[in-house]
Amino acid sequence: MDTNKKALLIGIFIVLITAIFIISVGVLGSGSFFTNKVKYIMYFNDSVKGLKKGAKVAFKGVTVGEVHEINIILNQASFEAVNQVVVQIDRNRLKSYDDKLFDFGYGVKKMTQKLIKKGLKAQLQN
Repeated sequence: MDTNKKALLIGIFIVLITAIFIISVGVLGSGSFFTNKVKYIMYFNDSVKGLKKGAKVAFKGVTVGEVHEINIILNQASFEAVNQVVVQIDRNRLKSYDDKLFDFGYGVKKMTQKLIKKGLKAQLQN
């Protein structure tokens, strides 16, 4: 497996996890009646060996969620497979300087896109 490719996939994993967390906190802080957790789905071409359901998801060293599901998705036409990792991020884990939950005024998709443009990446760590 190419080291750069693995690093990229890991970076994407972290970006998506962080985006989910930030968006989740924004929705919870706005007084919404959604649950305190939000799910993000990530896909990896490389191995996710060692990753287990319930594994911690961290952002900048702080646990913000956990792995909810790990699946293999098979394309029946091409017989290519990818690993699907579903994580749940706790919306209450990200706050602003005034100790309030972030209210970004964005939808989840827009916030995720902005965070990725800012360099947010997902990664797997051993």
